[in-house]
Order: sequence, then structure tokens, then C-alpha cells
Amino acid sequence: MDTYDYQNEIGFINEMETKIDTLSEGEAKEVSEFIDTLKKKTVQEQTSHSLEWLKIAILPALRAYAKKTCSLLIIEEAHESVIMATLKNDIGYDVTENSGFIKMLFNLANYVGIESEDEKTCIILVFDSANLVL
Repeated sequence: MDTYDYQNEIGFINEMETKIDTLSEGEAKEVSEFIDTLKKKTVQEQTSHSLEWLKIAILPALRAYAKKTCSLLIIEEAHESVIMATLKNDIGYDVTENSGFIKMLFNLANYVGIESEDEKTCIILVFDSANLVL
């Protein structure tokens, strides 16, 4: 059994509120700027971590699905936080109750496009790791 106890967080938050209430205007501005810088750094680190997670967890599932459906799979890093995956084949795609991976990927993707290109059926999935940040 795992237990996660965050009950002590309330005392810390109350202590921080008390400290903030005693800051001068200049100190408050400086603290605010520090918080902005810290948040930006945290989001960048989380985005980078989420991108690595996408590469480790999602790309193997996409490769397996491409193999199963006799598809061409094209992976592009469209931006520092965005991965675009395009699946193409000549026979189309059936998504059934046994298609767990692709249904999961459809839900996780920020964009899903289904189209026809050069008589091939294409599925385009866009994953933005910045949107996976809590």
C-alpha cells in the first residue's frame, strides 16, 4: 500500500501568507518577479519531461499500431514541445473495441485529423507536451 500525506502543506501555506502580508511594496514586487521566473523555469522543465515521456511511451505504441495496420509512420518534431505523427496506408483504418492503443492516443492527442492523400488514408495526431504540464 502507498500513502501520500500532504496534510502539513496547510501550515506551510499559512506561514507563507503571513510572510507575504508583511512585505513592503518593493519586496512584494521583487518576490513576484522571482515567482514569475520560477514558474517559467518549472513549466519549461515539466514540458521537457512531458516531451521525453511522449517519446518513451507514445512513440512505441504508434510504431506498434503502424506495424499492425501496415502503415507508413512519419514522426516530426514540429516545435520544441510538439510531436506530430502521421499514419498512412492504402486500406484505411478500423477502430474497434480491441483498438485500445489508438483510442488512447486519440484521447491524448491535442489534434486528430483524418484525411485522404494520394489515395491513402491518413491519420494525423498532434501531441503538445506543454499541454501535459500540471
